[in-house]
Amino acid sequence: MSRRRRVLKPVPVFILAATLGGCLASAESISGHSGDAPVSGPRVGGSARPATYDPEVWYESDFWGREWPDGFTIDKDMTLAIRTKPEIGAPKSASCALRAGAAYHPWNTKRVKADRLSFVTFTRIRTYELTRDLSTELSKSPSNESVKVKFKAGDRWSAVGPGAEGFFLMRVGTDVYQAYQDMFDASAEIGGRPAKDTSPEDDEHEWLQLRCANGAAGWIFYNEIKDAPGLSLPDQCGEGCAEDRKPARRRSPPSASTR
Repeated sequence: MSRRRRVLKPVPVFILAATLGGCLASAESISGHSGDAPVSGPRVGGSARPATYDPEVWYESDFWGREWPDGFTIDKDMTLAIRTKPEIGAPKSASCALRAGAAYHPWNTKRVKADRLSFVTFTRIRTYELTRDLSTELSKSPSNESVKVKFKAGDRWSAVGPGAEGFFLMRVGTDVYQAYQDMFDASAEIGGRPAKDTSPEDDEHEWLQLRCANGAAGWIFYNEIKDAPGLSLPDQCGEGCAEDRKPARRRSPPSASTR
C-alpha cells in the first residue's frame, strides 16, 4: 500500500556566528569529539524497536516529511486497537473505529480539523563529520532565515529529520536548520559508512494522533499498519491537497420509456 520514496543530545561541536557584513558564518572546529555522537541502539528492523523514544537518540518533529507525505485511506469500516501514547512499548488499549473513505493525510485539512489529527515523526539521530571543507547555505528552522556557512573538515553535525523537495533537518549545537544533499556528500557518518550511501529517511517512525469515529482517541503507528489489508493510498487532488474518498454513485434503474 505504501509508496517508497527517497528524496540528541545537543552536539556542541561548532557554533554558527553570523557576521554583520554579508551574513557569512563560519564553523568553528572544537577538538575532542569523543562525546559528540550519541550512543544509539541497534537500527530498526524486525524486533529491534525502542519501547520508548530517548530524546538523546531520537528527534521528534511535528510533521510527516518528504515532498509527498505518507498517508492512507480506509477501504471499508474497521476497528483498530491503538495506543494512548506514541510509544511502541505502550499497550494497544484503545479501540478505534475508522469509517470507509476516510483519508488520513497531512494535506486533508478537513479531516485534520474534524478528527484533531496530529502527525509526528521520531527520527533516529545520526552524527556526521565533514571529510572536506564545504561552503553552503542553510535555512534556520522554523524562521527560514538564510545563513551562509563555511565548514571545515572535521566539523560535526547531526541529521535529525526528514524534509521535502530535497532538503532535510540537521542540528548544530541546539539549533536546527534545513540543509541539502551537499552536506551528506561532504560527510561520513560517525561509526557508519559514507553518507552518500545512506538516506536521512532511515529509522523514521511516523505516528498519527486522532479522534476515532467512536469517540476514542489515541495514536496509530503508521510503520506498523501501512501495508495492512483494508488500507490504500490516500486520494490526492494535487500537490498540497488530499481528500476523503467520494462514495461511488449508484446508477439509477432504467425508466420504462428506455426499455
